Amino acid sequence: MALSPFKTVRFPSFGLGLQAQYCPFVRPSTLDEKSFASRWHPNVFTVRDKYSSVRPDVLTWRVVSATSHKLVPKAVMRNRLKRRWANAFADSMRNNGLHTTGRPLSVSKRAKNAPPKVQGTLEMLVFSASGLHVSYDKLLKATDVLVKTLLRGDAKLSPESWPKPQPVYGGRKDRADSRWSIVAPVK
Repeated sequence: MALSPFKTVRFPSFGLGLQAQYCPFVRPSTLDEKSFASRWHPNVFTVRDKYSSVRPDVLTWRVVSATSHKLVPKAVMRNRLKRRWANAFADSMRNNGLHTTGRPLSVSKRAKNAPPKVQGTLEMLVFSASGLHVSYDKLLKATDVLVKTLLRGDAKLSPESWPKPQPVYGGRKDRADSRWSIVAPVK
């Protein structure tokens, strides 16, 4: 698996400190990227196994709390902030006729106006503590704009306009003979 870069999704977050990064392909999260790309990392096989079992036609998403420890000093509150944003995103996906995996809901699959399927990897970065204190409706409104931006499918977010994935390792570009081997044996 090669790594495709994330691109920033431009959408109004209404001053709530939310940013999003999107890639239309299955991609390791920013936290797993180091252990995925280093062949000597102790977790390389665990992370590769985790991402090899992910289906390529679904949306994998996560909320990353990039809020400063000075703004929100307790880890419990940072986790609550991530959970509020995650619940708001899941609700806005359902409100737009999508399952949390990006597939259309069963009722809307048969409908003529079924929403398009969203696939790839999405990371939502939370930079502000305001998500703890504002009403849930405002969080839902901000994530609803994000979902509609992904559904609209701008030309910048289409897989055709994406840069080609870079190989994980430099040097040999041979295919591996199994998912556990790093490079194919020399023949």
